[in-house]
Amino acid sequence: MTPLRWLGPALGLAAISAACGCGGHAMYVPQPAISVSLVNPRVVVSQDGMQVTVPIQIDSTSETAIVMVVGLPGGIQETYQASDTNPSGTLFFTGSPAAMVGTYMPTIEVSSAGAMATTQFQLVVTAGGT
Repeated sequence: MTPLRWLGPALGLAAISAACGCGGHAMYVPQPAISVSLVNPRVVVSQDGMQVTVPIQIDSTSETAIVMVVGLPGGIQETYQASDTNPSGTLFFTGSPAAMVGTYMPTIEVSSAGAMATTQFQLVVTAGGT
């Protein structure tokens, strides 16, 4: 093998790197930081169908967010309502007789401004009328 053949592929890669302006290194574009939290990380929902209102705080550079609650027990419904000016808003939980009494640890997943944040909270399901 001659020295020119050995250097050929290396010189070719250097030329490609120089042409694309990346210098052979991947460019890192930082994602904006977001955070999510509940004012009260303990939510108590009854089987009797009474709706529970829970404020949710989302800090993001965007005015919109996608909010999902993962790990809710069967028989518990959740809806999210954003405020008019930022992604923070309100979660509403409603129980039903089909919900099993107990303590659960669901996770809130928020996507906003190209980033994602999660937080867990304690969900306590109580018997109807308590």
